[in-house]
Amino acid sequence: MFSGIIEEVAQLESITRKSSYYELKVRSKKIIKELALGDSIAVDGVCLTLKAKNRDRLIFDVIDETYSNTKLKYLRRGRLNLERALKLGDRISGHILTGHVDTVISVAKIEKRTKRLKLYLKLPSKYKHLIVDKGSVALDGVSLTVQDLKPDSFSVAIIPYTEERTNLGDLRVGSKVNIEFDLFGKYVDKRLKAGA
Repeated sequence: MFSGIIEEVAQLESITRKSSYYELKVRSKKIIKELALGDSIAVDGVCLTLKAKNRDRLIFDVIDETYSNTKLKYLRRGRLNLERALKLGDRISGHILTGHVDTVISVAKIEKRTKRLKLYLKLPSKYKHLIVDKGSVALDGVSLTVQDLKPDSFSVAIIPYTEERTNLGDLRVGSKVNIEFDLFGKYVDKRLKAGA
C-alpha cells in the first residue's frame, strides 16, 4: 500500500526487453540507501519489486501485463516519481493506493499561473463512474483532488510544493499519465454492480 506522497523524483536510465519480461533501471540519490531487495516501490504509481541495486541504480523486473497497461510502454527518458510502501502505523497524508494502475490517460490542457499549475485530463467514458468531484485520484502515483469533473474530462490543481517535488511539472499537452482511481470507490462500484 502507498499514500501518494512522493519521496523522490528519480531519473529513468533505461527500460529494455529481456526474454520474457522488461527490465527497468532508475537512478536514485535519496531513498536507495533505505531500500532492501524485495521492497515494493511505486514507480510513477506502478507497484514494482526491487530486484537489485548498486551505487545509485535501482533495478526492477516488469512483466508484460504491467508494461502494456501502464505508461511504462511510452517511456524513453524523463523523471519518475518514487514512493516506498507504507509501514504499519505510518501516517497517511494522501490516500490509500495499491500501485495497481487502472489505465493510462492523456493531458488535454495545462494552465500555468503564478503559484498554480492546473492539469486537465481526458477521462475515458469507461471509467467516469469511478471518479467524483472533490474525490481522490492518483496521477503518476501522486495523490490529488479531482476538480472540474465533466463526462469526458477532469482537472487537478498542483500546488507549488507538489510541482517542485514530483514530475507533474514535466507534463505537456498529450503526455501520458498513469491513473489509479480511489480504491474504496472501486469496491463500492463492484458491490453495486453485484446488486448487494
